[in-house]
Amino acid sequence: MSADHPSIDTKDHTIITSRAYLQKFGSDATLISCSPVQSDLEKINDTASETSLPPIDGGKAAWMFMFGSVLIDAVIWGFTLNFGIFQDYYMTHPLFEGNKYIAVIGTLATGIAYLGGPLMAPIAIKYQQYRQQMVYFGVLTCICGTLGASFATKIWHLILCQGIVYGIGFLIVSYAVFSMLNDWFVKRRGLAYGIQLSASGIGGLVLPFPLQALLKRWGFSITLRIYAVTIVVIVGPALLLLRSRSPSTTTPKTKVKVDYSVMRKPIFFVLAIVNILQGLAYYLPDIYIPAFAADLSLSMGARALLLAMINLAQVLGLLTMGYLSDFIDIHLLLFFSSFGSAVVVFTLWGLGKTLAPLVIFSLLFGFMAGGFESLFPRFATALTKDPDTELTFYGMFEFERGVGIVLAGPICSGLMQNEVDLTDYGVGRYKSIVLLVGTALLVTSLGGLGWRFRGKSWYR
Repeated sequence: MSADHPSIDTKDHTIITSRAYLQKFGSDATLISCSPVQSDLEKINDTASETSLPPIDGGKAAWMFMFGSVLIDAVIWGFTLNFGIFQDYYMTHPLFEGNKYIAVIGTLATGIAYLGGPLMAPIAIKYQQYRQQMVYFGVLTCICGTLGASFATKIWHLILCQGIVYGIGFLIVSYAVFSMLNDWFVKRRGLAYGIQLSASGIGGLVLPFPLQALLKRWGFSITLRIYAVTIVVIVGPALLLLRSRSPSTTTPKTKVKVDYSVMRKPIFFVLAIVNILQGLAYYLPDIYIPAFAADLSLSMGARALLLAMINLAQVLGLLTMGYLSDFIDIHLLLFFSSFGSAVVVFTLWGLGKTLAPLVIFSLLFGFMAGGFESLFPRFATALTKDPDTELTFYGMFEFERGVGIVLAGPICSGLMQNEVDLTDYGVGRYKSIVLLVGTALLVTSLGGLGWRFRGKSWYR
């Protein structure tokens, strides 16, 4: 190799960084272990025009992109994460009161954004020159879904608009942004995804109180229209900050050749199963905690506080897990996230009868279970070293998570009991739901056993 490129020592599998590499990435990059980012860095450094592009993993342009994407995600996805506030309202509204399909609205909105991953990832990769336009169209779709739901008079109107249409809009936005984000961040991709995904938690932290106040005073129709205007006012300027790192081309990218042979490895099946189970479990507390608190006769402010605590802790969990995933094996983080979450579900949620244990539950569950999704980029790099293929596998992981989320709504509609018994586990009505969530997370934690086989060729 020339002096301008990293040289590979095949004996100890490390990258010895050259003078040009040091100048590009800083003196702290002198010795980097051979890791999932190695091929990404080599691919970028081997590009002839690389020196004319903004730097990766930092710099003004990269962080401006990150700031814009965080604003968009906080407003668009944060709204969906607060569906528990709407569910609490819809369950007492004369038009929808007692309808067992109300939970389907929220699970569809979140589930579609995940289930569509295998479809949207290849489109975002192939038509990279249109990624900004994809974001614009996706945001417009979310606005249309919100406005359409504001005119609902039947439950299927809400399912269609606030569930399906809004979910499709966010699906388009998210994968276009993820594709651009992969260009900006390579070595620090785990941290970057942690920041990006935590944006929804920030929205989830801020939004419960104004949404609840608006619903109480104006009802759901006016509230949804106000939020549509909010999207325009906040997301509109943020769109101007989204810029692709590489110049746009006028021709679609050639078809990406994905090596699917890794899908026959045990590691793929392990990650697939834990994603489905974690998806089945994670969003249910978000949806049911406000109603659970209402059945305990807690105030509306207390219900909003619990949801805000989950979202606050989720922000911290995503940032922490994303940062740690750049250095610590994913199996260990997977175990910590899932086993710890199962314990607090079985104890603090199932046995909680007052505000204090439910606040502690919200914080611990939000941190441990909420940080799980930021592991997905490193799940992908455990399977492939090609950046475009990474996004393809990322879409698969999101799809698997979406399967769990979509199944959760109908399953819990059948599990939920009619009667409230304050002396019973899970106050009676939510007993089966609490047991489902805790058991799913406990089984998910078994995926951490893959750590013992991480160096075996038959496993990965």
